[in-house]
Amino acid sequence: MASAIFHSLPMSPLDPYITLFAVFLCGAAAGSFLSVLVARLPRMIRGDDAVGLWAPRSHCPRCERPLRWRELVPLASYAALRGRCAGCRERIPLLYPLLELAGGAIALGAWLWAGHWAEALAVAVLAWGLLALAVIDIRARLLPDAIVYPLLWLGLLVNVHGLFAPLEQAVIGAVAGYGSLWAVHHLYRGLTGGATGLGLGDCKLFAVCGAWLGWTALSWVLLAASVLTIAGALLLAARGRARRRLAFGPGLAAALLDATFRSIVAAA
Repeated sequence: MASAIFHSLPMSPLDPYITLFAVFLCGAAAGSFLSVLVARLPRMIRGDDAVGLWAPRSHCPRCERPLRWRELVPLASYAALRGRCAGCRERIPLLYPLLELAGGAIALGAWLWAGHWAEALAVAVLAWGLLALAVIDIRARLLPDAIVYPLLWLGLLVNVHGLFAPLEQAVIGAVAGYGSLWAVHHLYRGLTGGATGLGLGDCKLFAVCGAWLGWTALSWVLLAASVLTIAGALLLAARGRARRRLAFGPGLAAALLDATFRSIVAAA
């Protein structure tokens, strides 16, 4: 339950429709940055020194033409260019506008469900981070520490005032979340002669779950994540792609986000 110190913070004095539009635009801009993280962070982790988060400038991956500012406006640029590069006319990956749209939707959802702007901002940052982690894990089988650790510290920080769980439960949750999957990870390796089931990135992400919602939510999050992952595996099997190994991170991310919004609704 959110504490009184958060509920005492003011909401926006602007006209509600102007506020919602501004919130969506900010979220879409965050989604645009997520597309940079998704495209560049795995390459940075794998040692590609030619790319960083801030350099080189955003450019077309095919013709390498630097994008002008008007080609970087979230959603509007994609619509104006009809989904194609202005130089080589190569199709722009649909993932980019989808991330921008999802970023805006996350911001709107957090604003509408949360009781105050501080809680909305915390939830939006969590959801944006989880979205980036899910996409990266699906595409590159990575859960980068550069995203996971800030979410972990932020979860503990917001619970200093008991936003989602008492701080004691959050600390225990972070330890229990990591430790439980860490034990499963090493048990599986021991039983299979070194094969990897769950990765250590999954352990860290489960620690994030505990840090945000406390240890009492871990069992529900793990159950929901397992069901979602099994459902995804069955869907791949139905499409003839059963041999593809399914990442567990997206299931954890979706389950944590669902549990977080449920917590907000229950506390309202």
